[in-house]
Amino acid sequence: MSLLERQLQTELQSLKTEAGRKFPKVREGAERADRCLREIIDAGAASDTDVAAAVRRVGEMEEMLTPALLALETKNAKFMSLGWGYMTRLASYDALASSAFGSIAPALKMCVEGGGDEQVSLRVLQFVGACLQAATLLSCRATVCLLVQSTLTLYASKSPIIANTAGATLRQGIATLFEFAAAAAKADAASVAGTGTVDHEKINVAAVVLADLSLLAVGELPLLVQVKAHGNSDMLCLDVVDATLRAHSALCMQNAPLRHVLQTVITPFLLRQLERNLAPKTREVRFGYACRIARLSGAILLLNSDSVESVTPEKAALVLVLLNLIGADVGMPLWQQQLYLETLCAYSLLPNKAQRFRLLFLVGAGKG
Repeated sequence: MSLLERQLQTELQSLKTEAGRKFPKVREGAERADRCLREIIDAGAASDTDVAAAVRRVGEMEEMLTPALLALETKNAKFMSLGWGYMTRLASYDALASSAFGSIAPALKMCVEGGGDEQVSLRVLQFVGACLQAATLLSCRATVCLLVQSTLTLYASKSPIIANTAGATLRQGIATLFEFAAAAAKADAASVAGTGTVDHEKINVAAVVLADLSLLAVGELPLLVQVKAHGNSDMLCLDVVDATLRAHSALCMQNAPLRHVLQTVITPFLLRQLERNLAPKTREVRFGYACRIARLSGAILLLNSDSVESVTPEKAALVLVLLNLIGADVGMPLWQQQLYLETLCAYSLLPNKAQRFRLLFLVGAGKG
């Protein structure tokens, strides 16, 4: 008996036992799912991978999801926790099909937007976290955007436990998404050697998410993630984007969808945020936010720093604005000038002399 089989049987038995006569539909759904699981095992699925693949196929017919969805409909905190726990188990083994996720989406939105019991919300975050580690689901743009939307919505919770858990879930989920994207790009590049940029769905999904997080970070409406910036969500988004660029600089520079986001979304908005500090009336006063904007600017300057060709006009524009901020009037706080000076250290640390000279040339051309 595989570990996944044993765990699913335990989850289904808990649903059947707790449902009893009070929720007959839940009990009947769990019994049908249990019979379906036994048929899968009798058909020859022995390992966790085999069971997960078979459940994915059954999941497309929603047979295995029925007991969990019925448990969520009870609006009972205990049954909702059991339902989310069961689906978390499926997601953690990548046993959820993308097509079956559509039946979960309405319940997920309702639980996230409705607030309610703290334990149920934590269970929802466990489910979202498991989904953001599942390779099958990370290839679906709509699914990933809904998962990111859910974490950002729960990040606005008044409960510090839920808010902190949501922030950690988003950070880990985006890191995993880009790890899968990097692996896919490497595998595809090896299979089509010599063709240059690889177009892969996981890379496209990563680009969409990166663009929307960048828009949220500067207070703009995202394209697909249907959530507005609130509280400190802009700082969370800045942290995630910064960590992503630093961890996956080569991926971002070598693939067209991600490079397009850098050129058309991230850098222009960074320039706008920095230029606002040149005028006293629009100057950023939040120390934490200003630090994150400066740090992200440094991350842009360090992208693919071992290549002369990576020096772009966008980087030169960033350097020019930073130089203007350092030499701004005496009305600018000393801490801000020092902050932008430290950011330019990223440029001074570039190991390639030719790259530094070319960047200086572009900056000089911008001044001219």
